[in-house]
Amino acid sequence: MKRIIEVFTAECSLCDSILREVEKLACSSCEITVVSTRSPEGAARAMEMGVKSVPAIAIDGSLPACSQTKGVSLEALKHLGLGEPQP
Repeated sequence: MKRIIEVFTAECSLCDSILREVEKLACSSCEITVVSTRSPEGAARAMEMGVKSVPAIAIDGSLPACSQTKGVSLEALKHLGLGEPQP
């Protein structure tokens, strides 16, 4: 089973930088989807997930605290399974 990683972005340099870091950390169990908040569909998905600012990362349909309040923490995402192969 794949771990679904959604990267919410406004297509800015900061978002692109976080996306590159997530891609570096990802493993074969990670399926990364880039969600552009500039598109109506992406903005709707961001609202559905409770994204308040970008960049934000959701893992398996959940928006971790680090993506809700103070910005993305790659360490926190690692603890949630980013880069860890699924058994």
